[in-house]
Parts: sequence; C-alpha cells; structure tokens
Amino acid sequence: MEPIIMDEMKVALFDMHPDKAPGPDGMTPTFYQKFWSVVGSDVVAVPHFFNSNSIPQGLNDTNLVLIPKKKNPVGMGDLSPISRCNILYKVISKTLANRLKDILDHVIPPFQSAFIPRRIFKAKYYPNGSYVTASLGQNPSFVWHSLFEAQSLIKTGCRWCIVDGSSVSVLDQAWLPHSENPFITSDHPAFEGINVQQLMVTGSLPIRAKLLEKRVEVPIYCPFFQLAPETITHLLVDCAFAKQCWSLTTQEIKDVAGLHFADWFTSMLQAFPSTAMCNLAMTCWGIWRARNDLVWNNKEHVVAVVVSSTYAYFNQWKLANVHSQGNNSGVNGVIKEQWSVPNEDTIKINVDASVFTSPSFFGIGWIARDHSGTLLYVAAIRKQGRVESVCAEAMGLKEVLSWIKTQNFQKVVVESDCQTAINSLRSTSNMPSPLESAVDDETVSVG
Repeated sequence: MEPIIMDEMKVALFDMHPDKAPGPDGMTPTFYQKFWSVVGSDVVAVPHFFNSNSIPQGLNDTNLVLIPKKKNPVGMGDLSPISRCNILYKVISKTLANRLKDILDHVIPPFQSAFIPRRIFKAKYYPNGSYVTASLGQNPSFVWHSLFEAQSLIKTGCRWCIVDGSSVSVLDQAWLPHSENPFITSDHPAFEGINVQQLMVTGSLPIRAKLLEKRVEVPIYCPFFQLAPETITHLLVDCAFAKQCWSLTTQEIKDVAGLHFADWFTSMLQAFPSTAMCNLAMTCWGIWRARNDLVWNNKEHVVAVVVSSTYAYFNQWKLANVHSQGNNSGVNGVIKEQWSVPNEDTIKINVDASVFTSPSFFGIGWIARDHSGTLLYVAAIRKQGRVESVCAEAMGLKEVLSWIKTQNFQKVVVESDCQTAINSLRSTSNMPSPLESAVDDETVSVG
C-alpha cells in the first residue's frame, strides 16, 4: 500500500460534520478543523498505524450510548445503540474508506449493491438509464429527492463524450457538441430506440461497389465521370465533381491518403472548429443528393449550384427551427428577420443571387412555399459572366417573374433582400445602367 500522506488525512477530517458528537476524548471534529494549523502535525503522526498494524492504547476506545426509540422505553428493544468513537480513530477509518472507494466496483459483485450507495440509486431509480434520464419515482427517499433537484442544473452543462456510442441514446440525451442545444430534436420514428453507434455504421450508403458486393447488377464506375469504381471515399472526396464542390467551401480539405471515409471525416472534424462540422456534413449530403439526381433522374448539376443550394437548405432549416421555437431575437440584441407565412391561398417566393468572381459566373435560386410553409418548388440556375451583385439580384427577380407566368398561381408574393433591384422593377423611368437590360421587359409588381 502506498504511504498515507498528509492531504489524505486532512480530507478525511474535513469531510466530517463539525458538530458530530464527541467520543471518549471529548473532542469534536470542530476542534481539529479549526486548529488544524496547530494540531495537524500531531494528527498526521497517527498513520504509523498503517505501517505497524498497531493502534496507540485508547485510540479505539468507544462509548456505547443507548438512544430511546420512544418516550417511555421499557426493554432493550426500545433502545437504539450508537457508537461514539474518538475523532482520530474516525480519521483512520475514513482514510481507509476513501482508499477503498476506487476499487469497490472491482471487488464487490453487482448483486451486492447495498455496499455501494450509488448502485442502490441506479437499481431503484434508473435501472435502464442514467442519472440525467432518471425520474423522481414513487416514494423517493429524502436523499434521492435532494439529488434529483439538481438534475435540471446538471443537464444544462452535462454532455456525453462519445467513444463508440453504444450506451448513448440518439434521442433524450445530450451528446451533440453544441453549447445551446446538445439534443437531437426530431420526431422521426427512425430515431426511436436506437443509440448513437447505429448512426455511425459505415458502408451503409448504397453506392455501386457496395451494391455489387450484395450481388445487385449495377455499373461499377462513378456516375459523374465514369473514371473509377464508385466507393464512398471516391464519390464524396476523390471524384473530380466532389473536389470541385469542396473547392467552393471555406474548408481546406485533407488528402484521403488511403484512409477509409469514416477515418477521413473524423480527421476533418478534429482539424476544424465545431462550427465547421455542419458545413462538412452538408457538403457530403449535397454531393450525394446530386449523385442521386444524376443516377435516378438523369439530371446533371452545376457544382456552384450544388454548393449554394445545399447551404441554402441548411440555412432555411436553421431559420425554421428558430422560428418554430418562438425565438425571434438575434445576437447581441439585434433583431433578425424571419420568414413569415403568406396569407391563405397565396404563394410566397423567395429569390436570391450570388456572384462568384473566380471563375466568372453567378447563380440564381428561388424557393416557393404556400401558406402552411409547405415547400412547392426549388430552382437554381448558373449563368456565365461577371456582373454586379445588384444586377444578379435583378436578373434573379426577372427569372422568377418569367417562371411565375408559366404557373397557374392565383396570388403570389415575391420577396428579395435587394431593395435596389425591387425599386428598379417598380420604376417606370428609363434606367441607363446594367439593370435596364435585366428588367426592361418585366412589369409585374413585386414586394
């Protein structure tokens, strides 16, 4: 056994309630605690017991006190005996007990949980979960009731550290690396009753190499350029289409260097701040979505549109979640505009544009939703050339208005974040500027 040190003795002493009843020496813990600077060295001298296995005479003397269980005790059954030990003897016992706490789990079987207090609580109040998922239960003890009162406070800062994820539920447990909301907020039935490990199963995407392993007759080559077998690593990282998508993001992508996709993705998460995690995941999703459109709908996508529409989807999702939670406040007290539903029987179309200087092109996109917020249509267009952002916004409005003419909509509201472009469409005067050619044939009123 390692030698007993002074700090261990001090911890044992100061763990005692100051007003505990004294033993034969007449001393309470208060005396030793208050005058530790004076008597501490004498208390520390006691540990020679641990080396010699002998206790100084009188140190383990104990007073037995009979406490009445009722007002008029008659027999011994009406009395409860308690032992009053010397404080230094208690220090020795408590020091030993503190040493044993670290190994009790290894020497006491689980079915003898009465010897370990926290096992009692687990068996009674959360046998199939943890403290943070436990309920108050029926007829809770005073101690458990007190512990339960702190649960909500602990939950606010408690996070699971994921190793393999086998013991952490996807729902109802805080495991996401997010300071404000570490919980999965979804009512999708696929998340019910599964753990985090099941989300991290690799090789589950139905890429062509995996389908061929399952004897599904499909072409082996990647559908984008037909140059290499379609594996998950090739599709999402090595393919020329994927590399072009990653080049438009703000992340500097690491070389795969023979890694499996899961290992590569993990290394990326470790290399970038937590704020970049969502962008990494969404870019992978965007590439996979473009691949499926090509395979199943024979629809080719422009790289810039894939990236911009993917981030647009993600931003809309974040805004929708903020809106659904009734939180309209912005950062540092600045109010952020939130999307609002149109009137009944009205279609609302939001349009935006982005200008890319290298290479020279710009993108236009719009999204149409009804009064219930249901998504009706999404479009994205890439145009070659270098234009000012306001001109790109005006051309976006023009594209939307042209598209509206082909639809059977009765009431439509078009929203844009470019007031200059909107004013240009509303104006009846001639405009000697690049906006003139963008909006001169559209006279529909917008707002």
